[in-house]
Amino acid sequence: MQITTENILKLIAIDSSSANKLISDFQALDVDKKFLAERVIWDAYDELFNGRVEVNIQKAFEDVKNGKRELSNNFYKEIKEQTEKELEKEFLSKSTNTDLAAVREKLEKVIQQGN
Repeated sequence: MQITTENILKLIAIDSSSANKLISDFQALDVDKKFLAERVIWDAYDELFNGRVEVNIQKAFEDVKNGKRELSNNFYKEIKEQTEKELEKEFLSKSTNTDLAAVREKLEKVIQQGN
């Protein structure tokens, strides 16, 4: 699955109607505001992804410590791929345990400035 700006908006939206509104408002922005909004959206995604990678690394180290996993040359690559799969699954199910209220607030401000 390819992650797009619209997919991220769907993930952070509270429900499908607010997702549709976010996407509609986002698409209606002028080029400069859209660029700014995309930066905020992708920065938020990067924070989410990097936070998940850190959590997964800690879990994996705990598994190594308990003998459930072995360290390999591809340890970090495997964790990153695992994290990508987890996030893709969340995108597909549109559920997340991450607090995205701050991201929603930033996006609303950017969109409101554009209207």
